[in-house]
Amino acid sequence: MGRLACISVDRLALQILLRRLPGTEPVAVVREDRPSSPLVHVNRKAADRGLRPGMRYSEALALVSELKAFTVSAHEIQAAQNEILDVLAKWSPVLEVCPNDAGSVWAQTTGLTSLYGSEAQWGAGVRQALKHLGYRAVIVIGNTRGATLVLARSRRRSSVLGSPEAEQEALSQAPLSEVPLEARHRRLLEKLGIRRFGQLAALSPDDLARRFGSELVQALQTFQAFNVLPLQPVHRDPAPGVGCQLEAPVSDRSLLLPVIRDLLTPVLERLLRQGRLLAELRLEFALETWASSVTPARLVEVLRPAAPTNDPKGWNKLVDLRLSQGEFPAAVLEVHLTFSEVDPPPGSGELFAAPQSRDLHRGAQALALIRAQWGNDSVVRPLLLESHLPEGSFRWEEIGLLRPPKRKAPAAMLENHALEMPVHVSAIRRVFRPLARRAGPCAGERLAGPYRLSQPTCNGVAVDREYWFLRTKSLEVQWVAYNRLTSTSELTGMVD
Repeated sequence: MGRLACISVDRLALQILLRRLPGTEPVAVVREDRPSSPLVHVNRKAADRGLRPGMRYSEALALVSELKAFTVSAHEIQAAQNEILDVLAKWSPVLEVCPNDAGSVWAQTTGLTSLYGSEAQWGAGVRQALKHLGYRAVIVIGNTRGATLVLARSRRRSSVLGSPEAEQEALSQAPLSEVPLEARHRRLLEKLGIRRFGQLAALSPDDLARRFGSELVQALQTFQAFNVLPLQPVHRDPAPGVGCQLEAPVSDRSLLLPVIRDLLTPVLERLLRQGRLLAELRLEFALETWASSVTPARLVEVLRPAAPTNDPKGWNKLVDLRLSQGEFPAAVLEVHLTFSEVDPPPGSGELFAAPQSRDLHRGAQALALIRAQWGNDSVVRPLLLESHLPEGSFRWEEIGLLRPPKRKAPAAMLENHALEMPVHVSAIRRVFRPLARRAGPCAGERLAGPYRLSQPTCNGVAVDREYWFLRTKSLEVQWVAYNRLTSTSELTGMVD
């Protein structure tokens, strides 16, 4: 079968919930929106307060009054699974989703060592990629599907099993609770003192069938069959779409709005009948080109609403805003629409509803309009990176799901508060895109500097700069850089 890895996102439903609630309060996932519903997963804060999976919500709330409990729908789990598969597809050509655990995926790793240096480095890269999405994963690399699945679900750290002997030895010591068996069989085995897989595998099938019935033997044989079958690649259906060829080339974007509306209306009506929602609209325009032209043959625009919807007015408004910006580099010959459909989320009850001081849905709608008018890269946030150069110390990342703001008090603030001393809020530097350049040094009162940055080469270019904080006549504090090699200045930011 070759080498493979099991990527296990433990308690996927709880990790989905913690992405929405990044706080430290006790949180639990419940099966239903009812007081008698049992707890499915609890976070560490809730577990430290004595809450355990299986307790009823009303019982848990009596013990921990500040407990926050929510349901996680199959729609949310499927969306998270698709998001994880999109990331893993960049790291392995063959993926298979575990049928018993929505948060576990097998990936083929044969031949990837030469690309990433080692299997451990490959696993570290996959964990980091999932961490950027907010998921914590454990990766076990070995030779069989069954062993890697059990070990990935039972371990807290990722590992690489170098030989089949080491893999079987680790599997024999794995807890029986992570083996895909029925709960009643697992309870009976634990009463007999059988708590590890090696103890169960040492028993003969006849003894197991005579004591526990043929169902346990079949379940064990099914699990062991994982080690023989090759990976079954997951096949994801391509996004559906519609299109049409225009009677004559069109250069005016406003003339394309009725064409797109006529193509989109039947699709929204079909989704309404099927009970599904439109989450993303991809507009693809085939352009008229010439043999000597460097104009691209196709132009693609992607539109995303604040939330999946079938509202024709909302979609037409997004399309109108996107088409109103700029001109086509060439006349349009064909229009093709591709859709991303999702199931509607279930209606949330009032039992676990928490009041919000901010309307995140209205905020998401506003951001969707901004993206439609100015492009998907117009709503971004900075992500810090390690670099000596200021312009390389961050990169822009697209903002997806809005989250409530959370203020964290720094350690110095907590110490000063204990001593009842005044606290000074640190300044915030606004970074400009693009940078404003001028010849010679910038004018203004020098508040601090120069901070010189000099290094022989950076990406093949020599760097020799001086950074200053200047106060202008309008009492603004600017952060400027003077390039000693070109004798030019750049206005790199403003201090608030």
